[in-house]
Amino acid sequence: MKLRLGEKARQFLADASGNISIMFAASLLVILSAVGAAVDHGGALYGKTDADAAADAAILAAINTASQRFAEGEDDWEAAGKELGINTFKANLTTDMRIQFENVDVEIKRKDSGLEAKLRYSVGYPTSFMQIFGYDKIKLSNEVTGASGTPGYISIHFVIDVSGSMGIAATKADEAIINAVNGAVNPFWAGKGCGFACHVDEKGGVAPTREKVKQAGARIRLDIVTDALRQIIEDAKAKGFNQKQIEVSMHTFSNSLMEIQAPTTNLDKALKAVGDIDLVNMPLQGGTNIRHALAELQATLPKAGDGSSVKKRKSYVVLLSDGVESSRQYVKTADHGVLDFRRDGAGKPLPVQDINFLVEAFNYNGGLETVQAFNASSCTPLKKDGHVIYTAAVEYLIPDADIEKSILAFIKKDLVEADRLKKSFQACATEPENAFHAKKSSEIEPMFKTVLNKIFLSSSAVLTH
Repeated sequence: MKLRLGEKARQFLADASGNISIMFAASLLVILSAVGAAVDHGGALYGKTDADAAADAAILAAINTASQRFAEGEDDWEAAGKELGINTFKANLTTDMRIQFENVDVEIKRKDSGLEAKLRYSVGYPTSFMQIFGYDKIKLSNEVTGASGTPGYISIHFVIDVSGSMGIAATKADEAIINAVNGAVNPFWAGKGCGFACHVDEKGGVAPTREKVKQAGARIRLDIVTDALRQIIEDAKAKGFNQKQIEVSMHTFSNSLMEIQAPTTNLDKALKAVGDIDLVNMPLQGGTNIRHALAELQATLPKAGDGSSVKKRKSYVVLLSDGVESSRQYVKTADHGVLDFRRDGAGKPLPVQDINFLVEAFNYNGGLETVQAFNASSCTPLKKDGHVIYTAAVEYLIPDADIEKSILAFIKKDLVEADRLKKSFQACATEPENAFHAKKSSEIEPMFKTVLNKIFLSSSAVLTH
């Protein structure tokens, strides 16, 4: 009996039938648990994608609002940005109804000349299968950051050379027309060739010569400049900046600075003012004194700000010139109005020198005037006041035929070809990459656009995570 019981026990222990069912049942539980966890985590992954998108939208809304209110001088810029950021996150979170909001916090602070923001959130994603194991939700969290250079309130001060050299013909065809006009206006120039649209008639007065050149259909370099200036102001309007964001002023200069348009945020007004830019025809002008003009500009401008508000505008000075200084100066007589030269009893021209002209060591004196490259140190006071200087150099174009050959030869060989002017413009600019150059008239407008595009680089908020 004992033997039979022992045999039965051994048989029971050795019997393998039914093991597969037991193992399958145990494995099935593990497989179902893994599949259920995968399903829940897959849903949570989609939920996190939605939550991250909500966080991105919220941080941008927060920092844009904060920077805008800060720029407008509002004390609640931080609170306003934080409140909008939180509300935006919650509003966007509702796109996935399964996500359970838990917490969100927004922090905004100043950093350098802009703002920096952080948003931290935590949400829950409800589970289905994992509840069997006591996990009713999967916790999701993240931190996103954003930055803004503040709205970028700027002032752009155009300083444009309107001396006689800007009256050089824009093209060879224009030069031929100007030569003929000058000869017809004043017999002195007949047959001698003069490509400048800035000379006087037989009774004195610069304006009639310029007007007759216009009537003849000839264009000068200054015409190309004003066309380009109109276009870039139109471009600025098209970029959709807010009404207060851009302030523009326009100055011209010859021997001294002349204000054409005081600083204004009305771009239509600035556009209209471009029409007032033309070659100078006033007494005590007619030469080119960049040093004196920039000194006068520096005395009138407030120090530059960081661009964070209307009262702290970042300031840009755009200097457009050929860079050749001249000591000549128009004079005024009782009988003849404005004259390019005072003459003796025999009609011989007499030199009239600009008393504010500082003669450099390297120069050329042709008897009636001194010409030289402008000194880049003229730009230093403006840069010390925080103004960012861009130079738009218009190469001095030498007319094929002109009576003043000795002066023009010096300009061509010793100033243009020797790169003295190029070096002056580069040293004047705040950074070397801020110096631009147009070798011919057709390059003036593209040059101007490049300068303005650099200034108008967007300062809107960006994600940094």
